[in-house]
Amino acid sequence: SAARPNPSTDSVRLRLLPMPLVLGASPTEGAAQGGTDVVVVGEHFVPGTRVFLGDEPLVPDGGLLVGSRVISGRAPPQAPGPVPLRIASPIGNIRFGNFEYRAAPS
Repeated sequence: SAARPNPSTDSVRLRLLPMPLVLGASPTEGAAQGGTDVVVVGEHFVPGTRVFLGDEPLVPDGGLLVGSRVISGRAPPQAPGPVPLRIASPIGNIRFGNFEYRAAPS
């Protein structure tokens, strides 16, 4: 029997999205007990994009996406010292500098 061609006429449209780009984060330091409000400004943030300080996500749930250019949240508590600030996105992951956790004054 002869092979029959695929009669499907369905088409698929794909939209390629650019990688997220971080332009800045403010502030770049906060108290080790957490609670510092952090704002990350950039481009191409999409739903599901999360901000991490070290291995811990901003609160709540990696931060709140405010359009495609801003994510805001609160720093979780961590030990004093620098941790990498990174963005995890469905499109790709990037690192942007460090966030410095400061010990409480004694």
